[in-house]
Amino acid sequence: MCGTKPTKITLTIGARTDKPYPPSLEDDNGFTSITEPGDQKTVTLVSPGNIMIWKMSGDITKIIAVVETGGDDVFSINPTLQPDGTWQAVVGNFPPGNEKSYSIVYAVSGATCDCYCQDPVMKIKPTQTV
Repeated sequence: MCGTKPTKITLTIGARTDKPYPPSLEDDNGFTSITEPGDQKTVTLVSPGNIMIWKMSGDITKIIAVVETGGDDVFSINPTLQPDGTWQAVVGNFPPGNEKSYSIVYAVSGATCDCYCQDPVMKIKPTQTV
């Protein structure tokens, strides 16, 4: 599809100083979750080529990293820190229904630890039939 812009999907990570972990996660698809440690139930539906954007809310002072886990090459363009403090990447080309996990490392103002880590999942949307 020549000339079409890739879809941007934003995942907002929120936490408070008094409860830095687990974080809350909310995406553009209306998914909201107060996650559990290592929560594989936090799933964002994506399509290959989508631009993923991670942004912070609440008392999170910094997203330290967004990284691939488990040896999977989740992103066709790896996550990079943007000048506005968000992170951005491009979803890789995977078959419909495929799930890929990754990690978000973040810092919370005044929290007892230097950083926290959450492991959500991206799931490739099923192929739509006409």
